[in-house]
Amino acid sequence: MKIIENTDGLFYWETVDGDSVTRSIPFTRDQTKTRIVDDSEETYNVYDDLISQGYKLVPLPQAEKDTHEQEQAISQAVASVQAMLDREAQSRGYDNINAIGKYIGYENPFRAECEALGAWTASCWAKCYELQAGGVMPADLLAEMPLLELAK
Repeated sequence: MKIIENTDGLFYWETVDGDSVTRSIPFTRDQTKTRIVDDSEETYNVYDDLISQGYKLVPLPQAEKDTHEQEQAISQAVASVQAMLDREAQSRGYDNINAIGKYIGYENPFRAECEALGAWTASCWAKCYELQAGGVMPADLLAEMPLLELAK
């Protein structure tokens, strides 16, 4: 009988009976439930209740926590860069940065602007991956991104 910590801050209990393994749905450290005891309702903390029943905590190894935190930071960085690119495209009347591809590669009134936005997008992602390869994402990642250069 054990309580296993996940990388997302959730826990689940697990019991093994021979070849059979039973796992709970994930729960938080402070999650409560209500049960009926002697004809009255009782609210209890799920985690604490399991510990009192003899379940042993299997903490997540620090290396896994660190890896998860790094993955979360990268995911947040990618989302912030994508949002910046989309905001710029939307400020110019496009649905998002991906929409500019419809105007590249043939003559049209939007081609130069879209090609510049495309080059800027590629530069931003290249900078993001360069910083990621360095192992540390700066706190103000967007300040590190190249500036958009449009032809006059």
